[in-house]
Amino acid sequence: MLRMVCINMPYPVSTLVECRAVLRRNQMPLLRVELIVPDLYDFITIEYRLHYKFKTYRPFLIDGLMEACEYMRNRKSDLMHDYVYTVLKSMMPTLMVPCPHGNRTYKFETVFKEEYAPKSVPAGEYRLDLRFATGANLTLIQKQLFFVARRKGIIGSMF
Repeated sequence: MLRMVCINMPYPVSTLVECRAVLRRNQMPLLRVELIVPDLYDFITIEYRLHYKFKTYRPFLIDGLMEACEYMRNRKSDLMHDYVYTVLKSMMPTLMVPCPHGNRTYKFETVFKEEYAPKSVPAGEYRLDLRFATGANLTLIQKQLFFVARRKGIIGSMF
């Protein structure tokens, strides 16, 4: 992971106090986010989209919309939602709990581990867009995370 950027601020229903990636030598960056959400919400959507950089960033196979509260109440077998939930749960365990959410300050200090990344992606630069929104489609927080996938040799980048 190279960096994390919170975008489209200020947010209408939350206050972002801190959003940054702390680079560390020979380790993955430490991600710090502090967000104040004054109201309670029973409906939270998570939008995610992975982009691959050719000359500019273009959408890459992984994208979707997940209603987080409903998913945590009634887990259905959806591989992509299961994957997103598992990664977010391990990174932010206090956030990935059943609704209602809000009326508190969320503070996270976490690391995006290498094992969270899909196992077989082509070598290159990637951007992951994440957006958490309310039922009225008001943004709670929106982030972009930038990654690089490296492989050795031409054959290694294909597997």
